[in-house]
Amino acid sequence: DGEEPEPAFEPEPPLVFLLSAASTLVASDSRIMRKFLKKGQFQMLQSNSSGSEKSSEMDFDFNFDSEVDSHLFLSILYKNHTCRNYSDPSALVPAPAPAKLCYAISTDAEYQTCDGYIIPRSFRYLLAVACGLTIVDFSFLRKSTSMKDKFLYSPGTVKVDADDEAAQTKRRKRSRGRGAHSDDKKEDNHLVAGDVETMELLGPQRSRQRMLERFDDSDDADV
Repeated sequence: DGEEPEPAFEPEPPLVFLLSAASTLVASDSRIMRKFLKKGQFQMLQSNSSGSEKSSEMDFDFNFDSEVDSHLFLSILYKNHTCRNYSDPSALVPAPAPAKLCYAISTDAEYQTCDGYIIPRSFRYLLAVACGLTIVDFSFLRKSTSMKDKFLYSPGTVKVDADDEAAQTKRRKRSRGRGAHSDDKKEDNHLVAGDVETMELLGPQRSRQRMLERFDDSDDADV
């Protein structure tokens, strides 16, 4: 009693970046990326600095040999910023750090396991793991091309609210009897579970969990 309600934040598109150069995308995957960008369903994580070398709107243009770019990358991900509170459009409130919604996209998985995809180790992959970001295989985007949501968040980022859960329960009940295994069908796992140079899986998931716990402990303070 007497506690202030949590502010309702205006939803924002997640930041994403490719683990490989944009030029390596096949034509069909490049079109998928451009479709999501054109609709504003996510934004590319880029420095947009005057000295950056960028040949495509999808390029990851940070130069980590530059101290300026390194600090800029971390500040974009972890610094709190203000956004409008949609329950009171005139008010500006602190927004959650973008790292909570940001995710990396792999385009060159080596193989898939029951835990997720296994991909080549690269600097960008290690960077995403170190920052506690979700990493998805490009299959997630291919399967999401017909989605109607305003933004394309990574799997597990947005919790299902009570109304959605009730609606899903109704759909499951209606589907009973249509097929012997219709209720038992599991969702595809589009997450990356590790890289080819380690036998230990789920490193990206553990790193993300630790990052979220740090945010919870510090009440979304700067990391």
